[in-house]
Amino acid sequence: MKKNKFLPLVVAIVLGIILIPFFVGGDDGRYIVSYDEVKSVKQYKPSKIKLYVENSGSMDGYMFNGSELKDAVYSYVSGLETHSDTTELYFVNSGIYNVKAPLYDVIYAMSPVEFHSSPGNKANTDIADIFKMILMQLEDNGVSILVTDAILDLPSGATAFFRTKQTQIKSIFENYLKENPNFAIEIFRMSSRFNGKYYFTGGSVALSNQPRPYYMFVMGDKQTLSAVNGIVAKSQIQHGVENYYAYSSYTEVPFVIMNKKKKKHGRQFEVRLQQKSVPVIAKVDLQYTLHDEEILKDPSLYNVVFGDDGIKIKSIKELSKESEYTHEITITLPEHAEDGSVNFYFCPPPYPVWLNDVNDDSSDASVATTMKTTGIKYVVEGISDAFASTCVNTSAPYTNGNKVYIPTVDKKPIPVLAGWKFRLDKKTDFNKASKTNRSKRINKTNE
Repeated sequence: MKKNKFLPLVVAIVLGIILIPFFVGGDDGRYIVSYDEVKSVKQYKPSKIKLYVENSGSMDGYMFNGSELKDAVYSYVSGLETHSDTTELYFVNSGIYNVKAPLYDVIYAMSPVEFHSSPGNKANTDIADIFKMILMQLEDNGVSILVTDAILDLPSGATAFFRTKQTQIKSIFENYLKENPNFAIEIFRMSSRFNGKYYFTGGSVALSNQPRPYYMFVMGDKQTLSAVNGIVAKSQIQHGVENYYAYSSYTEVPFVIMNKKKKKHGRQFEVRLQQKSVPVIAKVDLQYTLHDEEILKDPSLYNVVFGDDGIKIKSIKELSKESEYTHEITITLPEHAEDGSVNFYFCPPPYPVWLNDVNDDSSDASVATTMKTTGIKYVVEGISDAFASTCVNTSAPYTNGNKVYIPTVDKKPIPVLAGWKFRLDKKTDFNKASKTNRSKRINKTNE
């Protein structure tokens, strides 16, 4: 048989290709993904519901038979009432006054006459003082709901009034957060027909069936509010919710990491980054952020911090209610990467995008026929500033290589609301990883 003179050369080339990784450090793009799993925290159902209805003169116009405000408030609170131990009803103005009657009777009997017969000063109310009084009565695992038009009564000629009120509101919530770091607040902007006098600086104007905005501020621990959102969703509130936003404290996100086949391998598994697409799947529980899907599914609101560039969030998908986690996040890894910790931070905007559009600074008669609220921007910004200055990990700098990056909006740091991480380590022994090396990697991850 005639020998093939090229065969030794072919064999040599093949052997060279096989052995090269061992002589040059064994880099064929294999990495170990390792992490410390964070378990889900306990969810607390509301022990007590406290409903506070502001009964100042500016609220009279919502209190007529057929009012959308009455329907919405009743549909929301009655849904929660069956899942709480007790429900208490209050009118609030210069003070807080208990109303001892069934929920339905109170809400649908509310009228200007009923309002005016209750105690307290209803001519001029201060929303900052109202927040302070309500927070003083907020109980563990309890939920407080404030229904108000949230209008700031601008004194004539007081140009600095709005910012002063913002600072006051910030101080009130800031002090409360120091003692109650799990506190959270949800803001529901809603609308109802208005029949009555609309008050502005210097006078009033009569309105008939004019749509006007009002607000529900829902307050409590983030675990309790998350449970509340599961009991009565925004979509279940009668007549709907125009706008929504939430503020909560930092949460270390419950999560699990798995490979592209969605197989969980303890706390570590292997990936090959020389493949065209190497996704890593993170199942995360974001319910305690209290944000809605539009924000949670926006990849631009997630900061990825790693020594190398190239780690991206490819997609964010909502999971079913039956899942232990709320979202599935697909992460793509770069073809070549250095060893290191990969940190993910959820950083929603400090203010809702709708805030400027619904705010009014004029406090004159022209705003009466609009869907704007005088001073609401400063109320919400005061709440936002409190969370930004007191919450754990808020405004934390993100180290990227030798650079320190702090995301900002209008030169203000964006609070970090949630985070999770995993570790990426280059694997150099592809045939058989020793028990020693595996132990070192796990210990390194746990540091």
